Amino acid sequence: MLSLDDLSGTWVASRGETIVVYGDLLLINGIPAQRGFNIEHNAVVGFSIYLLKDVVRPSAVEAVVWQSKFSEYDQQRWTRVDKQEIQRRDARTKELSLQSAAIAGGMS
Repeated sequence: MLSLDDLSGTWVASRGETIVVYGDLLLINGIPAQRGFNIEHNAVVGFSIYLLKDVVRPSAVEAVVWQSKFSEYDQQRWTRVDKQEIQRRDARTKELSLQSAAIAGGMS
Protein backbone atom coordinates (compact mmCIF):
# COMPACT_ATOMS: atom_id res chain seq x y z
CA MET A 1 0.00 0.00 0.00
CA LEU A 2 1.20 3.50 -0.86
CA SER A 3 -0.31 6.54 0.85
CA LEU A 4 -0.19 10.24 -0.01
CA ASP A 5 1.94 10.69 3.11
CA ASP A 6 4.46 8.22 1.66
CA LEU A 7 4.67 10.35 -1.50
CA SER A 8 4.83 13.73 0.23
CA GLY A 9 7.96 15.64 -0.72
CA THR A 10 10.25 16.07 -3.70
CA TRP A 11 11.16 13.61 -6.44
CA VAL A 12 12.89 13.44 -9.81
CA ALA A 13 11.34 11.25 -12.50
CA SER A 14 13.44 8.98 -14.70
CA ARG A 15 12.85 11.33 -17.66
CA GLY A 16 14.09 14.33 -15.68
CA GLU A 17 10.79 15.90 -14.61
CA THR A 18 10.63 17.44 -11.17
CA ILE A 19 7.85 16.09 -8.98
CA VAL A 20 6.51 17.75 -5.83
CA VAL A 21 3.72 16.23 -3.75
CA TYR A 22 1.84 18.31 -1.13
CA GLY A 23 -1.11 16.36 0.25
CA ASP A 24 -3.13 15.39 -2.82
CA LEU A 25 -1.56 18.12 -4.99
CA LEU A 26 0.83 16.76 -7.63
CA LEU A 27 3.16 19.24 -9.35
CA ILE A 28 5.13 18.12 -12.40
CA ASN A 29 7.81 20.64 -13.38
CA GLY A 30 6.00 23.16 -11.17
CA ILE A 31 2.64 22.71 -12.94
CA PRO A 32 -0.35 21.06 -11.21
CA ALA A 33 -1.19 17.72 -12.82
CA GLN A 34 -4.75 17.95 -14.13
CA ARG A 35 -5.78 14.43 -13.19
CA GLY A 36 -3.73 14.12 -10.01
CA PHE A 37 -3.59 10.87 -8.09
CA ASN A 38 -5.94 7.91 -8.40
CA ILE A 39 -6.86 6.71 -4.93
CA GLU A 40 -8.69 3.54 -3.92
CA HIS A 41 -9.39 2.55 -0.30
CA ASN A 42 -7.03 5.31 0.97
CA ALA A 43 -4.15 3.99 -1.14
CA VAL A 44 -2.52 5.61 -4.17
CA VAL A 45 -2.94 3.27 -7.15
CA GLY A 46 -1.82 5.62 -9.92
CA PHE A 47 -1.73 9.09 -11.41
CA SER A 48 -2.79 10.41 -14.79
CA ILE A 49 -2.30 7.49 -17.22
CA TYR A 50 0.08 5.57 -14.92
CA LEU A 51 -0.60 2.72 -12.51
CA LEU A 52 1.54 1.94 -9.47
CA LYS A 53 3.90 -0.90 -10.35
CA ASP A 54 6.49 -1.06 -7.55
CA VAL A 55 7.65 0.72 -4.40
CA VAL A 56 11.25 0.66 -3.12
CA ARG A 57 10.93 0.91 0.62
CA PRO A 58 13.93 -0.16 2.72
CA SER A 59 12.44 1.93 5.54
CA ALA A 60 10.84 5.05 4.04
CA VAL A 61 9.74 5.16 0.41
CA GLU A 62 12.85 5.94 -1.67
CA ALA A 63 11.58 5.19 -5.19
CA VAL A 64 8.30 4.50 -6.95
CA VAL A 65 7.79 2.84 -10.35
CA TRP A 66 4.74 3.68 -12.46
CA GLN A 67 3.49 1.74 -15.50
CA SER A 68 1.51 3.31 -18.36
CA LYS A 69 -1.99 1.97 -18.93
CA PHE A 70 -1.30 2.09 -22.68
CA SER A 71 2.21 0.67 -23.20
CA GLU A 72 4.23 -1.97 -21.41
CA TYR A 73 7.36 -0.07 -22.46
CA ASP A 74 6.30 3.23 -20.88
CA GLN A 75 7.46 3.32 -17.27
CA GLN A 76 8.47 6.12 -14.95
CA ARG A 77 10.63 5.82 -11.87
CA TRP A 78 10.47 8.54 -9.24
CA THR A 79 13.48 8.87 -6.94
CA ARG A 80 13.64 11.03 -3.81
CA VAL A 81 15.73 14.19 -3.93
CA ASP A 82 16.08 17.23 -1.72
CA LYS A 83 14.20 20.48 -2.29
CA GLN A 84 17.33 22.32 -3.48
CA GLU A 85 17.68 19.86 -6.38
CA ILE A 86 14.08 20.52 -7.40
CA GLN A 87 14.65 24.29 -7.25
CA ARG A 88 17.80 23.97 -9.42
CA ARG A 89 15.99 21.84 -12.01
CA ASP A 90 12.90 24.08 -12.09
CA ALA A 91 15.08 27.19 -12.54
CA ARG A 92 16.95 25.50 -15.40
CA THR A 93 13.66 24.46 -17.07
CA LYS A 94 12.36 28.04 -16.80
CA GLU A 95 15.61 29.43 -18.19
CA LEU A 96 15.48 27.07 -21.20
CA SER A 97 11.81 27.94 -21.80
CA LEU A 98 12.58 31.65 -21.80
CA GLN A 99 15.51 31.11 -24.19
CA SER A 100 13.26 29.13 -26.53
CA ALA A 101 10.60 31.84 -26.40
CA ALA A 102 13.16 34.54 -27.15
CA ILE A 103 14.52 32.57 -30.12
CA ALA A 104 10.96 32.14 -31.41
CA GLY A 105 10.32 35.89 -31.11
CA GLY A 106 8.56 35.88 -27.76
CA MET A 107 9.16 38.27 -24.91
CA SER A 108 10.99 37.25 -21.72
